[in-house]
Amino acid sequence: IEKNQDRKNAEAVSERLKALNIMMYVIRGNHDNPDYFDGSWEFSNLKLVKDYTVITVDGDDILLVGGALSIDRKPRLAEMMEYAKYGKDRESYWYDENFVLDKERAHEIKGCRYVITHTSPDFCWPDNKKGFGPLVEHFILLGDKKLRDELPVERRNLTKLYNILKENNVIEKWFYGHFHRTELTKKD
Repeated sequence: IEKNQDRKNAEAVSERLKALNIMMYVIRGNHDNPDYFDGSWEFSNLKLVKDYTVITVDGDDILLVGGALSIDRKPRLAEMMEYAKYGKDRESYWYDENFVLDKERAHEIKGCRYVITHTSPDFCWPDNKKGFGPLVEHFILLGDKKLRDELPVERRNLTKLYNILKENNVIEKWFYGHFHRTELTKKD
């Protein structure tokens, strides 16, 4: 039932975008059900795209890759389990919501000037070399001690993606939104 309602909502958004003459491409975030981003959720003016999709806008090729680790995964998983105790299904955490480095696919990509991902390489803001901010530390203190090790690994994997892409692409700009803040980082 939930997916049927989600499909109806997506169709309504697409119709509104169509009326405004806007085409919207959406990558998955860390709180998005990965099932919706398998390439089958395409509407006239709304596309929920698969990871490593390349689109062309105004002659520019743009790589789109979603996913990220959720710092609030433990409470979200607990909420899901609580609903299950009462025979209710409430998806609020997905084990496969993380960023996935697909080296083979990344090596195949050529000619992209722009990259849009949900999270960022480790050379971009935020700089976690001196530790994490209070929000991440809060979730670590709540018992998700693995975050301390897993977050830097994910960011390093995004940097690996960047280094692979540099071989066959001249990346002019990289955009990401996972940290809910605007920052500018210049890479040599």
